[in-house]
Amino acid sequence: MKQRLSLALLLASLGVARLHAQIQPAADAASQARQAATPELELLQPLDEATGRDLVLLQEHKAFFARLDQRLSWTDNALFSPTRVSDVYYSGSLALGFETTTPRGIELIAEGVVNATRYNRNPAIDYNYYGGTVGIGWRKGGWRLAADYRPLQFTDRDFSNDLLFNHDYGVSLGYQAPIGRTAGWFLNTRLSRVDSSPTDYDAWRVAPYAGLYCQARPWLFTSVGVAASFTDYDHYFTLITGQNRGDTLISPFINVNLTPRPWLTVGTSMQYANNESSLAVSTYRGFTVTPFVQVRLRF
Repeated sequence: MKQRLSLALLLASLGVARLHAQIQPAADAASQARQAATPELELLQPLDEATGRDLVLLQEHKAFFARLDQRLSWTDNALFSPTRVSDVYYSGSLALGFETTTPRGIELIAEGVVNATRYNRNPAIDYNYYGGTVGIGWRKGGWRLAADYRPLQFTDRDFSNDLLFNHDYGVSLGYQAPIGRTAGWFLNTRLSRVDSSPTDYDAWRVAPYAGLYCQARPWLFTSVGVAASFTDYDHYFTLITGQNRGDTLISPFINVNLTPRPWLTVGTSMQYANNESSLAVSTYRGFTVTPFVQVRLRF
């Protein structure tokens, strides 16, 4: 932390824009792992539910799982800055976990994950993260109420330097309903408190999203919608930037998933991100396309 602040003070004379770009640890750990893919961790859950393949109803499924994700993305704003810099990056993750539903309908989940992300043109922001999720949920009709804790440690590409550690405590409320036999709509809002190290990234966040889905075939699933994130930082390098930071991120998305086997999903996601920030150099826009392969095994 002392080294980073010393670097920041040294760069202060170079201007706020350059300062912001260089003091971020790996571009804010690649903008908090791209806001969990804006917010990808949230979106995966209702989409799985919407297909009818409820992964936590363990009267029909085994309790433990292993998941391997391989993604190759193109983005026109790899640095999350007003000036766009395009890049191609790879992201691979492995997760092991447990999920079950009790006889009273209470959902329990615990998982650990490790990820590596590598950029083609901007290796300075390569990063890894490891952590997990512990959560509990309750479902009634189309409603779902949940609470979870998500610790994540971000490191540099060699695991030699810790960049950012987040304690993310959240509660969420969601609803989904069918429209005809093959389509439906969903919405969800998550309120979270993020306590981080360094504390410059402590924040409150509200992350709603809503959309439509269609399962035209048993193996073909599509969704379209809008995700948002409203983040209020407690003190984002206030002594250096001279002001607090608040961000509003709006991100339309389209997902197309093919599931040729119960354990295999291939697909593509497309997202546009528009982030408006009270700190001018944190305002950015960007478009990302991500083909992916996911293997999920139960045992």
